[in-house]
Amino acid sequence: RAMLGTLRRVVREVDERLPVVSVATWRDHLGASLDARIRRAGAGVFSAFRGIALLLAVLGVYGVKSYVVSRRTREFGIRIAIGAQPRALLWQVLREGGRTTALGIGIGLALALGAGQFLQGILYGVNGIEPLVLVAAPLILLAASLLASFVPALRATKVDPTVALRSE
Repeated sequence: RAMLGTLRRVVREVDERLPVVSVATWRDHLGASLDARIRRAGAGVFSAFRGIALLLAVLGVYGVKSYVVSRRTREFGIRIAIGAQPRALLWQVLREGGRTTALGIGIGLALALGAGQFLQGILYGVNGIEPLVLVAAPLILLAASLLASFVPALRATKVDPTVALRSE
């Protein structure tokens, strides 16, 4: 890019009648082509699908975890009534949720790596391992799972044991 001004000046020095309409780098020329625009549009569409898929996965994990933990309100009421500490129950729920999520993330990463290697073998120029995706998606799902376990468990541990025992 730094050479473009010099190139324009040298062409004028050689022959002032030569019109210099546009001077650009090869990379700029390729970036302005229709093929590059189609690729960028396709990448944008796939990025949107990726974001929607991650959002649906987070909502699904949150919904299932929240439902499972909220169904244990009566159990929490009984445990608190016989002397369990609400904080201990909360940590137990978080450990169980984290363990289940870690197992799911491990299986999902193994499948993603296998699928990536498969696609790399059949598609030209496709990288089978994308480190940002393989780190970010599991962390987001882990955070959603722990939040989904924490919020209903916290709510259930604050419920009066007599009210929890009367429910259902």
